[in-house]
Amino acid sequence: MIFVQLVLATFVATDAASLKKAQLSSSSVLELGAGAAEKNGPLFPVSVSFDWKKHDPAEGVTVKMDKASGSLRIVAGVSTKAEDVAWGYMKDELSEDGWIKLFLQTSASASVSNDVRMYAAGFIEGLLTATRISQFYSNFYQTMMKDERNAQALTSIKKVFEDEIEFVKKNTNFQPGVISTEPLDPYWKHMRYQFVQMWAMKDAYNFAAQAKGVRSLDLIDFMLINSHAELPELMQAYAPAALQKRQTFQKKPTSFLHKANHDGAASPGGLQRQGNASQEQVDQDWEQRLIKRGRCSALVRLAPEGKDLMVGHTTWGDYAKMTRIFKYYHFDLPGAHTKAKTMGFSSYPGCISSTDDFYMLDSGLVIMDTSLEILNADMYNRVAEFPANAHVPDFMHVMTSNRMASSASIGQRYSQRRTVGSIMPSG
Repeated sequence: MIFVQLVLATFVATDAASLKKAQLSSSSVLELGAGAAEKNGPLFPVSVSFDWKKHDPAEGVTVKMDKASGSLRIVAGVSTKAEDVAWGYMKDELSEDGWIKLFLQTSASASVSNDVRMYAAGFIEGLLTATRISQFYSNFYQTMMKDERNAQALTSIKKVFEDEIEFVKKNTNFQPGVISTEPLDPYWKHMRYQFVQMWAMKDAYNFAAQAKGVRSLDLIDFMLINSHAELPELMQAYAPAALQKRQTFQKKPTSFLHKANHDGAASPGGLQRQGNASQEQVDQDWEQRLIKRGRCSALVRLAPEGKDLMVGHTTWGDYAKMTRIFKYYHFDLPGAHTKAKTMGFSSYPGCISSTDDFYMLDSGLVIMDTSLEILNADMYNRVAEFPANAHVPDFMHVMTSNRMASSASIGQRYSQRRTVGSIMPSG
């Protein structure tokens, strides 16, 4: 991942509204979350106090803390009063310019916990974008499943996602249905906040789905949505033959270059390694790789005499990925070494990170990603599985690094933190 530090003079960040300290009792907050112990149940009780089916998302919604019941309540319109926890609105202009725009902000009140802040923000996004989440998931999932080989790989990938969720829960002291304290490590604090945000998005989506009589989604579904950019690589790495080969290799590891596959056809990198392939064949093979597994590219250029620094980023994909959202988050997360409160990034419905990996942060950083194709699929054989290689989801790790980084060098150190073990390496 490329970190570029610069002053974003043109980046417009919305400052948090000045809030009076809300008179919320600690017992009100402690009563939240009792229903989360149920499988796929909501983490916090939320009452929806308006006709959300007819509401224009551009007019916004606000999540309030109900002091009497100790629960959250979502109402129509944007409000920044003392009892307001988070607010946001969405402009769906996809048919006009190809982009949906989402704006979310949380309260700065010290009387609201970061868990509640992030849950409120996630619930707002899930409710405002529920229809688009359904469309996006259906589009890319059906496209992915057209290749029958992917169905077997998906079973193994879901098991990895289950292991990642449990690893995050354990290290963030997250216990559904029980009010637990945050971990001391700021890294794991932010991991916890994102997990809460994703859970909230799931809860809001399921609220809308049940009202409309469509299938609910669980956390594994949302892991797939948030990992959609990695799925082509994961499908390659967890294909039954590739998985069996990796397991055999790790039981009896050999030299990295020993027993390389020379038949070409057995490896996804076949033509690259065939000595009799023409340059045209190699070029065609490379183009097909980029179509199937390529994702994005970045450009960094220094202006003459070092007077300016210009950056650019592009993302490509199939038609299933055309439901694009540009998101603006302003999340106050005190006590967690937060350096970036405001960020703007390209993204997709249901995703809590960019997945394009293009971010502009009010910490002064612009963060981009560029795809690096793995030519030799045998390299995956050296990546251990759980529990030997316990790791967090890549998309959560990226956002944690973004929020905690105060400089490019520090951001790079966060990006290389050892807890990331995804098959798809960061760019």
